[in-house]
Amino acid sequence: MTLLTTSRLPAIVSTTAVLSLLAASGPLQAQERAAWPVVGPIVRLPAIPWPNWKPGHRGIDLAIEPGSAVLSPAQGRVSWVGTVAGLPSVSVVSAGLKYTMQPVVSALTQGDWVERGEVVGTVDVSDHCGVRTCLHWSVRRGSDYLDPRWVAVPLIRRGSPR
Repeated sequence: MTLLTTSRLPAIVSTTAVLSLLAASGPLQAQERAAWPVVGPIVRLPAIPWPNWKPGHRGIDLAIEPGSAVLSPAQGRVSWVGTVAGLPSVSVVSAGLKYTMQPVVSALTQGDWVERGEVVGTVDVSDHCGVRTCLHWSVRRGSDYLDPRWVAVPLIRRGSPR
């Protein structure tokens, strides 16, 4: 028998969040999974805190050139176009998930309908990733942040496994 301690609670909660996401949505087909908003190397992974009000990194940073097109990860309604933490941002709500991308300059307005893969804006210059520009992509279900890789179409690596 394994005893649960408070030191193990964050790991259990994270596992529970993944399992509840999968159980609630069932097996996702490729066309139901989120699309990646840009193509670029991941330069920073999430460090989602528990509880969610603590400091942390609540998304993935993808290296990208300023001015590059940003695509909607899913079909849904634009729920936010504005500034968050000093960066231009766009959020799309779909099937109970909120996808937020920043820094993104967009001509869309709150309430606009977008299709999966439709351009929602362009990457703006930012120092969020230090010396290079990147797109920060986060996903929320309610007030809980999720690792975008949990809901996105898996990345396929081409070439040698070495």
